[in-house]
Amino acid sequence: MLRPVGEGQKRPANLYTSESEDTDPGLSVKRFFLVRWYRGLTHGMGQSRSFFLPFGILALCGLGFHLGFPALQEGIDLLLRMAHATLGIFGQGAQGFLDLPARHAAVEVGALLWAVLAALWLCVLSMTVETETEGLGYVVPGSGLIARCWAVIGKRLYQLKQSFKVLAAYLRDLNLAKLHLPATVPLVVLLGFFGLADALDNGLREVARIAPGLAEHPGWIPVTAQITAAVVAVVLGLPMLLGALVRAHRRSVQARERKQGLVHRFLRGLPGLLILLPPVAWMVLSLLAGRLG
Repeated sequence: MLRPVGEGQKRPANLYTSESEDTDPGLSVKRFFLVRWYRGLTHGMGQSRSFFLPFGILALCGLGFHLGFPALQEGIDLLLRMAHATLGIFGQGAQGFLDLPARHAAVEVGALLWAVLAALWLCVLSMTVETETEGLGYVVPGSGLIARCWAVIGKRLYQLKQSFKVLAAYLRDLNLAKLHLPATVPLVVLLGFFGLADALDNGLREVARIAPGLAEHPGWIPVTAQITAAVVAVVLGLPMLLGALVRAHRRSVQARERKQGLVHRFLRGLPGLLILLPPVAWMVLSLLAGRLG
């Protein structure tokens, strides 16, 4: 015997269905099939965000590192030449390990390995971390007109208070990871923005070349490319930065709870400070110098 849904049966959840979640009968526009489809689709995409976000971060890092790859090669070559000159103190035999062919091979292989490992490293660091919600959040003090008017100000005061609490908690267990990530991640996002803008610019110019009438007024191409790249950089960059900071903070709290030494806790993030930040900063400075010069 069939029983209606609700009597011991559960309706199977489909993230991409077009069923409306709104039960308010007063808003008939939300029952329109296109609106229901759009709401169901965006709800499903939001639920799948944690799955697609790492691929977006990898793509953004890849575009940025592709754009800064020549500068990265120059930086590695500079370091190898400095090491070659330093080895000259110990004689010609020591310099043989870094002769010209060996340096050229080391530059190509080293730059490629760094770009791949850095992209994967940043993707893992920036993966979203589920945070536990404490309390009920801001509660409107009453249902009257005065209470709701005050809620406009009261909610902002509550958010400001919560922001100070988060900042104080972040600064409590300060370490090298917490110091370099607020600089490293935005620099990588900036590289990704320029790389995506260049890619979109080239793609739109190819479209305008084959589409009649679009090539006559090419001024819209760089503006469209930059606006689109900026939107993508913000959509991917903010979760990337937030995820990296939350993960670094959670690890620092866990290290304190395990009663690790103060020096050991502070040095957490030293590999990232030495391996991630200098090459990324070098690529950004070289890029800006080339475009502003």
